[in-house]
Amino acid sequence: MSAITFFGGLWTIGGTIVMLEHGDHRLLFDFGLVYEPERTVLEASIRPRAAFRLADLIRLGRVPAIDGLYAQDALRAPAGDPRLPRPFSPEGPATAVAVSHLHLDHAGAAGWVAPDIPVYGSEPSRALAEALAEIGEGIHPARALFGVPFETPVRHGPIRFFFVPVDHDVPGAAALFIETPEVRIVYTGDFRLHGARPELTAAFLERARAFRPDLLLIEGTTIGPREALPDEALTPEAPPPEGALSEADVRAALTAAFRETEGLVVVNVYPWNLDRLEGVLQAAEAAGRRVAVEPAVAHLLRRLRGLRPLVYVPDLRAPEAGVAPEIVAAPWWEALWREADGVDAATIRQAPEAFVVQNRWENAFALLDLPTAGGRYIQSGGEPMGGFDPRWRHLEAFVRKLGMTLSVVHSGGHAWPGDLLRAAAAIGAPTVVPLHSRFPERLAVRLPGAVFPAAGRRYRLRRLAAERGVVLK
Repeated sequence: MSAITFFGGLWTIGGTIVMLEHGDHRLLFDFGLVYEPERTVLEASIRPRAAFRLADLIRLGRVPAIDGLYAQDALRAPAGDPRLPRPFSPEGPATAVAVSHLHLDHAGAAGWVAPDIPVYGSEPSRALAEALAEIGEGIHPARALFGVPFETPVRHGPIRFFFVPVDHDVPGAAALFIETPEVRIVYTGDFRLHGARPELTAAFLERARAFRPDLLLIEGTTIGPREALPDEALTPEAPPPEGALSEADVRAALTAAFRETEGLVVVNVYPWNLDRLEGVLQAAEAAGRRVAVEPAVAHLLRRLRGLRPLVYVPDLRAPEAGVAPEIVAAPWWEALWREADGVDAATIRQAPEAFVVQNRWENAFALLDLPTAGGRYIQSGGEPMGGFDPRWRHLEAFVRKLGMTLSVVHSGGHAWPGDLLRAAAAIGAPTVVPLHSRFPERLAVRLPGAVFPAAGRRYRLRRLAAERGVVLK
């Protein structure tokens, strides 16, 4: 008998955790943390308790209390706590975890999974996880992934699954195709049709339809409230939202901004979005500027894309002086600095109109060394990502202090509302669960066969005649 439990992601952006069981085997997918910037800011003022970190996350409701999933030593709590789950045991159900991609709202809690339990991802996700660990980012606690080539089946007892590539704003993003003796499931993960590789998503939709899934789990990130997304805009025929940009539009807009700005340009890009970083490099070349990137970002581009961009340090005479100690201590730093071309603040001051500087918000004080007055600060997907993030007003104030003009040039990583409806229709599953959304009910009313499972409840999945599909009961 196959059964499914939704532990998270039904009414939130991220935090998607679904468990599929058949017999004594179970597969969890994804294993992320809810994206809640307002709570992140609050908790940043509270010192984490390293010895009890997992126990605290479970008691806060950030990570689910699933028996047999976490290691005994990670579940420590003072005097014990009956709210904590039972630890992993070899005698328990055979468990595996699969993550659709590495964004923390999909994989951020995977580091807590017991070491005896395999965590799978696509092969490009494995390579990205390895590179991110080298710069101190990614899944924490650090956790190696078993990399699986796209379309290569993994057999976990009676459960079989494989990864199919989709276009998203991080390398290695994939949908999951899952089979048990009773049911076929497609989980879209995060996807879009307006990105750098729309052909990947188009091929995924064809593959998903041919797979003939009984159950489709589809993301709905871009579905908003009626005041932001009227009913008439929530149809399969709906055009892109007003002002929405494709990835090609972003590159064109960046090129124009680089050409039109008389002084220095600063770009804040999410560094895991390597397609966007490459777009910045291409736009700058077209505009006759050079891009100077932070050392950690240079390492990612070098390691994963074979690129050797200009590396920015505050002072070429003492490059280590203005770089974080953990970067200088990293094994890759020496090779990067030996092989890369560097540029510093003094060089940029001589000709600010010739440069684009990549800078993350966490490193914003580095901009105080540069001739920013009269220049442009372009927010292009880096943190903070928008007005919903409490840090956004601080970014606006800081950019004003720098004497720069703030522009937002960005293309989201999630399918537009009309594309979501067209994708669901193209796949044609008889039963659909919308998730990874704050307003899944608005998507559901447009999807034949949509159901709303309750969080934490275990449902049996029973294979019926083809015309009836899957029943949750």
